[in-house]
Amino acid sequence: MGLSNSELLGKCQVAQNKKYTLAEIAATLRLRLIGDDQCEIHGVGSLKSATPGQLSFLSNHVYSGQLPETKASAVIVEKEFADL
Repeated sequence: MGLSNSELLGKCQVAQNKKYTLAEIAATLRLRLIGDDQCEIHGVGSLKSATPGQLSFLSNHVYSGQLPETKASAVIVEKEFADL
């Protein structure tokens, strides 16, 4: 089971100018990883504004339409959106 939004924010103390692999992020946040565990992430962004190398998230169905068009390298999704 993943973390709540407040728990997630509490763990998000990242160093600037540092890259993290998806494996490191998933282990730290206790998330199930589907995809390239060696993909490097250097920042975060919204689904709409993220660029390659950034991580985004989807936790509200209002934004699910942005998922197919995001440029984010990875997206953390709530369980209910896992099949999108």
